[in-house]
Amino acid sequence: MRSRPGAASESFIARMYAIACTTARNLFAAAHVQASMGRATDMVLYQAEWCPYCARVRKKLTDLLLDYKTVNVPHSHAERAEVKAVSNQTSIPVLVDGDVILDDDDDIIPYLEKTYGAAAAT
Repeated sequence: MRSRPGAASESFIARMYAIACTTARNLFAAAHVQASMGRATDMVLYQAEWCPYCARVRKKLTDLLLDYKTVNVPHSHAERAEVKAVSNQTSIPVLVDGDVILDDDDDIIPYLEKTYGAAAAT
């Protein structure tokens, strides 16, 4: 019995599609789990990916397993109206944790350690 032309390639395409769908579902599930692995907070970090000071704060938040929201700000200080409205200045990083607003990584990191670190748990 002969198969019709293209049947093998249709079967291959169907298998590849099934693999792609399974992979996409697994990646989505992993991202969802990863997003909720830390301790829930209402913290917001105003930052930029290229900023080394922001990277220090992100690392500390990750080390402490804290969930937080990020607001990526423009490179130009003149375009940082949102940061200015929150902290009355345009430098980053800025961390907002409820009523606490901090605008320097050298202030933010000790605050996070004191408030959420091992010493805070005891």
